[in-house]
Amino acid sequence: MAGTIKKFLVKFDRPSNTIKTANVEVAMTLVVVAEPAPLETNADGVVLVGKTPVTLDTVIAVFKQGTTAEEIVDRYPSRSIG
Repeated sequence: MAGTIKKFLVKFDRPSNTIKTANVEVAMTLVVVAEPAPLETNADGVVLVGKTPVTLDTVIAVFKQGTTAEEIVDRYPSRSIG
């Protein structure tokens, strides 16, 4: 995986109140990790979100109605989705 070199100008504040500058190069590598969706299928074949009784169909339906992810979580305050 190829890294990206980023250049930054860094200022160091010394106790003598003088400011020194230096160019610093930092090698950065972006690592992308896919996490599995927190979905489980119950005995009836219904897909549930995480370890909650909330069905995936319910989440999709309210999302399609324009409800944000935060609002969906707020609708189920005693449960954690995900």
